[in-house]
Amino acid sequence: MFFGCISGNYGKGEGLFWEKAGGSINTTTYYQYTVPVILKYVFNHTGLHFKQDCGPGHGLKASLKYILSLLDREVHRNYTRLKRAVQGAWDSLTDAEIRDSIHTMHVSCEAMFAAHGLYTEY
Repeated sequence: MFFGCISGNYGKGEGLFWEKAGGSINTTTYYQYTVPVILKYVFNHTGLHFKQDCGPGHGLKASLKYILSLLDREVHRNYTRLKRAVQGAWDSLTDAEIRDSIHTMHVSCEAMFAAHGLYTEY
């Protein structure tokens, strides 16, 4: 799994790969691995509000579709090549691309509030 923080004001934060050695993803391990990255980003940048997508696997469909449209469509036959490609894609994202994606994020926030924090289509 790959995890990354983004902000319209500050751009992208550190990317985090969830290696197999980290074990399976559950609430405890998710917090153990991601919270330090999140806290570092939030505490180093003022005025941020943290929002997850509240969906299974924490994958926003609209954001994922947008990000995938920016990536090269290549099949990676081993983990090392895939990891290198994902890191390269993350590194190549520009602040403008991040802001474009964030520009419509209010729609997913409004849906989340309407669903009282439960699953939404976003």
